[in-house]
Amino acid sequence: MAPILNGSPLAALSFADGNGAHIRVYYQATDGSIKETFYDDKKGWALRSTDVIGKAKLNSGIAGCAWANGTQIRVYFIDTNNKICERIYEGGAAGSWHDGTLSVSHNFKAAPYSQLSCIGYDQNETLRVYYQDTSNKLRELVFDGSRWKDGDNSLPTATPGSSISANAHKGRAVRWIYYQDTAMNPKEIQFIGGSWKNGGYAPTGVFAPGAGISAAVYGQGDNSDLRVLSVSDDNRLRVTTFTNKGWAGTKNLTNTITASKVAAIVVAGTKTWTRAYYQAEGGKVAEFGSNDGQNWSLMQTSIPTSN
Repeated sequence: MAPILNGSPLAALSFADGNGAHIRVYYQATDGSIKETFYDDKKGWALRSTDVIGKAKLNSGIAGCAWANGTQIRVYFIDTNNKICERIYEGGAAGSWHDGTLSVSHNFKAAPYSQLSCIGYDQNETLRVYYQDTSNKLRELVFDGSRWKDGDNSLPTATPGSSISANAHKGRAVRWIYYQDTAMNPKEIQFIGGSWKNGGYAPTGVFAPGAGISAAVYGQGDNSDLRVLSVSDDNRLRVTTFTNKGWAGTKNLTNTITASKVAAIVVAGTKTWTRAYYQAEGGKVAEFGSNDGQNWSLMQTSIPTSN
């Protein structure tokens, strides 16, 4: 079994059912395979050793989302021909993986260095995938229930290989995208009132091209709290906080390996439990988290990965 790639793309998702909270983390092995490691409340962490989600171009993006209490999971990746692929998991504990419509019936191409993000039905009325094209423009794909089509074409141009982190608040019909602009500054755009607007996210620090950026959103009613995790040029995992009082600055959390990516989630079934997955050392993925949105600590030095 091939070991995890250092600087591997990372994706994470969470769902809840009658057995509690569940977390799925996706990463890439050195042979290009997309692997899954998972957490279940009643069993803890384990590696899905028999499952290979797909085989992707090395260092290209992974995205994942889930809904219907985890009976529907989607994982997106880019194959060696730069095609955006979709794998579907259906059926809960007794389910299995198969190719989705995006793989079978379409041929949408991304830049070879593109990262990916997706928004699922748990967050939005429409399933959406975000990627970077060969002109370095961010692009959106939208699923209309039977086929995929190009979505909003007004998204900005990003630095090549920019992280892409898309989130939505279903109750408010608001979407956010976090990325790096052409000057390598981490940026936020927000879809509200029918159009995209520049947001106020501006973390302190210096960021290398393709720096890890991932946002988690929670809240109720008209309030949305955001925790945006990033990896700075000095190999530090950082968090920038937004509450109903506005942006509250950037805080250093811990060290990472060079070029570590990060994947952030809110644990399903909780109001504020936030978890971030990153590489603290070669060959491993660590978990950092907060249960109140303010105080952060190391949760796991290493979750299970192939080695």
